[in-house]
Amino acid sequence: MKNFWSIFILFSSLFVAFNPLYSQVPPVAEQKRRALSHHGDERIDNFYWLREKDNPEVLEYLRKENHYTQEAMIPHKKLHETILSEMVSRLGKQEDSLPYKRGNYEYFKKYKSDLEYPIYFRSPIGKNSPKEILNPNVISKEHSFFNLASMRISPDEKYLAYAVDIQGRNFFTLFIKNLKSGTVIKTEIKDIAENFEWANDNETLFYTKQDPETLRWDKIFRYSLKSKKHELIIDESDEKYWVNIRKSKTNSFIFFESEATLTSETYFIDANTPKTKPVLLSERSEGHFYTVFDGGDRFLIKTNLKAENYRLMELDFNNASIKSWKEVMPHREDVLLETIEQFKEYIVFKERKNGLVSYRVYNRKNGEQKVIPFTVNPATPYILENYDFESRKLRFSVESLSLPETIYEYDMGSEKQVLLKQKKIGTNFNSNDYVSTRLFALSRDGVNIPVSIVYKKGLNRNGLNPVLIYAYGAYGDNVNPYFEQEIFSLLDRGFVYAVANVRGGSEMGQYWYDNGKMLNKKNTFYDFIDVTEYLIKEKYTSPKKVYAWGMSAGGLLVGAVANMRPDLYNGIYAQVPFVDTLTTMLDPSIPLTIGEYDEWGNPEDKVYYDYIKSYSPYDNIVSQEYPHMFVTGGFYDSQVQYWEPAKWVAKLRTLKTDNNLLLLHTDMNAGHGGASGRVESLKQLSFGFSFLVSLEKDLL
Repeated sequence: MKNFWSIFILFSSLFVAFNPLYSQVPPVAEQKRRALSHHGDERIDNFYWLREKDNPEVLEYLRKENHYTQEAMIPHKKLHETILSEMVSRLGKQEDSLPYKRGNYEYFKKYKSDLEYPIYFRSPIGKNSPKEILNPNVISKEHSFFNLASMRISPDEKYLAYAVDIQGRNFFTLFIKNLKSGTVIKTEIKDIAENFEWANDNETLFYTKQDPETLRWDKIFRYSLKSKKHELIIDESDEKYWVNIRKSKTNSFIFFESEATLTSETYFIDANTPKTKPVLLSERSEGHFYTVFDGGDRFLIKTNLKAENYRLMELDFNNASIKSWKEVMPHREDVLLETIEQFKEYIVFKERKNGLVSYRVYNRKNGEQKVIPFTVNPATPYILENYDFESRKLRFSVESLSLPETIYEYDMGSEKQVLLKQKKIGTNFNSNDYVSTRLFALSRDGVNIPVSIVYKKGLNRNGLNPVLIYAYGAYGDNVNPYFEQEIFSLLDRGFVYAVANVRGGSEMGQYWYDNGKMLNKKNTFYDFIDVTEYLIKEKYTSPKKVYAWGMSAGGLLVGAVANMRPDLYNGIYAQVPFVDTLTTMLDPSIPLTIGEYDEWGNPEDKVYYDYIKSYSPYDNIVSQEYPHMFVTGGFYDSQVQYWEPAKWVAKLRTLKTDNNLLLLHTDMNAGHGGASGRVESLKQLSFGFSFLVSLEKDLL
């Protein structure tokens, strides 16, 4: 990937002048008829063969598509360079993260503009003597892709364990660094998930292993650094469930979780006696999803038992029977309990009402409750590093579409709120130059869809502004209106940026999720279209001045919308889009498929087969005009296989009736998240944004 972008930026002009293959004729994938039959229904897939990852013809086709994309964007080389330069300049020259306390040290990261990754430091509390503990820029040098994940300090604070993936497929190797000598040990723990934890004896590690084919996290092992012995302790055989390891805030327990979309189950072990057998807290029951927290003197349980939007319960460590659970915070019809942060004296509830997040502080002694006031509204708050269970202070950040991350410390006793730090955005950025607000668009079936928008001051609502709409709408994941410095390269060129909280997320509560999945999935697409028409009606924009942006399941969303209402959009930016939905969901050998049945439905049931087929973007391409499209894929993507965007583009080329640009770029060195490194990732995004701006001729 690094080679591709450096060639594109520095030598594209010479490439055009001296390459005899230069052409604006798009590549055409060979059609090889493949009949797919299910439930008596036959589908013809002429591009099924693009799934053959080791086939030289497939690699050649992807190469040609990448080459064509390079050629097509050469006229906008200067635009791309300018936008990339703007994005990089907003990173600033150098900035340290705010130190946080953990154990006997303060930890922080140092960012430098000329480096791809932050450098990690720590200093003994009360002493200004920072020492570097890890520099990813050094250990990544020999790799075209590099992902550092899940750093964990040993309980005695002498060792750092960290996981590294050098391919992009989320298979990690665990390393352990002696923080005194600097020696790094490559362990026998290889090809694992990024999920691991230390036991309190400083020699036992628990780690998660994924299935090599489906990539499901299905096994948990106990490993001894002394004996080098791997011991399987959890083996999840149900293919809908994933396992996970999590250490409690007091470091007293290690939790082993098995979770499906709708159901969960938790085992726990005393972190001081790691060789004991894990204890089951509450066995799984279909539809019951719960999460366990360590309250210091008891367990705290977030549960949906008789509580669609969740409630909080408590129970004694020695009596895990569900009959003994006692209610701390009751269920509320209009409030979604997302999670908690627990302290010895307080519990902080992260709640969501009408799409907005708030923090409620609960006094564990007297039951008194207070809501923390935010300095900006609508705000997107995040709970930050709060490792001290004994503390009375909560550290959190607030940001918005126009306000950079602003970090506060809140005293839960005195209610005093102190500003600690605001993130620096280059040298010339001023958040007061922009307006961010929140609107509600009425859907076709009468519900209000939250829409957050941001634009530069002085915008004229005359219907002539380009608008980029982003949405996700799946898995109950919430898309908050957070600060994205990259967007300002569009805002400064007259764009309006909108985040649409379509159904499929949980922004308006659990029902919002339930009404955007399974046999309600089309609500997600309808909501996006209705938001588009609302922004047109309110004269923020007009048809053919609108652009749609989606990633992964959000790529499915914009792919479906492109089939349903291509007349509304001038361009589509689809990153690693999940567009071959039906064929993928019919193939349980593809990674992650079986666990997705609770989200999309199992197409082995004809009801779900017919419904998924009715919206699957690949299956619903027809002979019509389509918007301009820029599509990306990752050759090592484990979540959306590279062939989904490749097949989608190949089929679109055969059926679309327009001359609009259709570009595909497959990153041959990366997975679902694209290029690693903060500048390398900006190169990709700036390329997509330069594509969008290039379609607005009056902005060039």
